[in-house]
Amino acid sequence: QGHRMSSAPPPAVGGPSTVEDSSDAAKSGLEPKLQLLIALVERLRAHRTLAAAPREQLAWLVSHGQLQQFAAGEMLMRTGEPVVELSVVLAGRYSIRVHRGSGWRRVMEWRAGDVGGLLPYSRMKVSPGEVRADEPTELVAVHSDHFPALVRECHELTAILVHVMLDRARHFRSRDLHDEKLASLGRLAAG
Repeated sequence: QGHRMSSAPPPAVGGPSTVEDSSDAAKSGLEPKLQLLIALVERLRAHRTLAAAPREQLAWLVSHGQLQQFAAGEMLMRTGEPVVELSVVLAGRYSIRVHRGSGWRRVMEWRAGDVGGLLPYSRMKVSPGEVRADEPTELVAVHSDHFPALVRECHELTAILVHVMLDRARHFRSRDLHDEKLASLGRLAAG
């Protein structure tokens, strides 16, 4: 399932440093990881949904997440599969298709700048449909095991994510009502 690149927490920054420390970091591979983490935080600072969160909270998110890449057409999740990750979309697009009696129907999509997957305080347990990448997609995924710490340590970020969850719930409810109305019209027309 997608190419996943782990992002370990960044090493402590701010203490005295020497040339020797710098070369040791390069030898151990910490420098490229640190550069990746810094680059991801900068991308999140420009992210449409998360940009308002404090930089420290974006760094927390990146340090507890994994960078994942999916090819166009690749399945991210199957119907009924447990949803266990928050997904911050950096590039690309993916969507969910739900079977609505008359066939599969796209009910929602996420693009660069959106947040999807499991959100803090969400009651969602399993995927209601198939989730596929519509084009090459890159995202940061944070496992729900980190949600208690996220809520405790990242108040502004949590507030943003709760608003995303409420908007998504309204969208799904609106789609359900629309589908019910169309089904009722179909039954009336059939006599």
